[in-house]
Amino acid sequence: MRKLLSLYQNEMGKVLRKVSVLVVMILLFVIIGGCAMVRKGTESFSSTYSIDYSEMAQYYDRYAKEHAEEVSAARMKLGTIDHVNDQETFVYTASMLITHLKDQKCSELISLLYKTVAGSGAQYSNMFDSSIDKTVTRIYNELYYNNDNEPDLSTPEALAEEELRINTAAESLKPEIDSLKILMTAVTFRELLDNQLEVYKEYGRDDGSYEIFNEVYGWLDKYADDVKVEHSDYIMTRIDKYVSNTVSLKRAAEPAAGKHGVSFSEESLRRETALIEYAFRHGTVVTDAARSIAPENNRETMNYLCGIGTFVIAALVIMLAGSSISSEMNNGSIKSLIIAPVRRGKIFAAKGLMLLTVQTALLLYDYLLTLLFTGTLFGFRNFGTLVFYAFGQAHGIPYLLAALLSLMLDGLAIGLFAAAAMALSAATHNTAVSVTLPMLGFFGGMIVEVIMQLGGSEPYIGALIPTHNLLNLHIFHGVPSIFFFFAADFETNASVTPLFSWIYVLLLLTALVWCARDAFCRRDIT
Repeated sequence: MRKLLSLYQNEMGKVLRKVSVLVVMILLFVIIGGCAMVRKGTESFSSTYSIDYSEMAQYYDRYAKEHAEEVSAARMKLGTIDHVNDQETFVYTASMLITHLKDQKCSELISLLYKTVAGSGAQYSNMFDSSIDKTVTRIYNELYYNNDNEPDLSTPEALAEEELRINTAAESLKPEIDSLKILMTAVTFRELLDNQLEVYKEYGRDDGSYEIFNEVYGWLDKYADDVKVEHSDYIMTRIDKYVSNTVSLKRAAEPAAGKHGVSFSEESLRRETALIEYAFRHGTVVTDAARSIAPENNRETMNYLCGIGTFVIAALVIMLAGSSISSEMNNGSIKSLIIAPVRRGKIFAAKGLMLLTVQTALLLYDYLLTLLFTGTLFGFRNFGTLVFYAFGQAHGIPYLLAALLSLMLDGLAIGLFAAAAMALSAATHNTAVSVTLPMLGFFGGMIVEVIMQLGGSEPYIGALIPTHNLLNLHIFHGVPSIFFFFAADFETNASVTPLFSWIYVLLLLTALVWCARDAFCRRDIT
């Protein structure tokens, strides 16, 4: 052990005397700091976002009037057509009438929606965007997409029936739009919850959504006074998602003929619902809501900056690994170690420990730099708790700890290519080859993955690229790949299971380290 420690100290002394390590540390500071300042500079553009809903309502009023005129013209033309002798012209004109009628009713409802928002005092606020978007989607779905079959418009009676259906659908949406006014006039979040409870009490008894919301109300009651009303839209959207998911799961749980097992969609709903419930029960939804309306999300900024740092660190570690053996062989300095009474395996272990130490230290440096710039420019608050789903239930972990664990996991992906560089260094005695090939594999692998994704290739093939499993997941999610994430700003579309990722990466890393050690320990190395 003493010999190993002495060899390790010797290797650390060599690497610390290299200018490249200092250059990388300075480069990390400049790059991370510069990117953080650029993101801070762009914050002013997003923070000016606002919509004049009164002006939008006037636009849709004009649009509805134009379509109403088209409907009248089509109706007058239909009066001159014999639907028996000239059925083709009648059907075509009737289709045009129905199309313009749908556009007219849709424009009228959206205009009513925007007038309701403007009248509630939210004219220049984006705090209700999610609720407004959801209502607009409901309008389009009811008027355009709820009728799967093409309507029969071959007779005046069939045309009248289709007109009645459209008018009835439009009228049924007006109470829902009116209910938004109740929500938007709330002064506090608690008042907003009370108003929403009244809405569910009136419209949600048949499907059980009122009882579900009442349970959610109990969970949020102790946090209600801590939520600012401008953060409420995020929470109300999550409540609606939880209620609709729970209703869907209850329906799916009902026995049905020919039903076996649990579908993937049911499992996804169950996972998403469990995560939302955890956020409600433990109050993490409060910090999530505050972060959701911030012009620049400090979590996203931290993920982005950490990701940039890993690329610089990977380049340095691969260069150190690729030159760790071949450069010493070329200048002859390794001969003094080979002839010494020390096993080559210990020499190799000392070099491996040196690389692991440098990589871990630089990843920690990257993390601290990122935390410093993110916290200084965007605030240290609202990082909150990261909610994840594992082993059949939801869990929570402080986000800063999750980001640190993720960054350390990135070291595994970097270690794969460092091990390959060491193996090439021992086998070829050529530093240029030992560094260039792993570099091409590391950065080229990500380029190949992007090309495969854009080309629609089989995702399981893309999963075999090591950077897919760990490194790239950090850039987009900032979390370990062993978890599934369906929280507000974390989702995963992984094409393989987390268990596959871990087994694959660890086996590959073990194989590469063994190859590197075997090449170094051969007798003909000198």
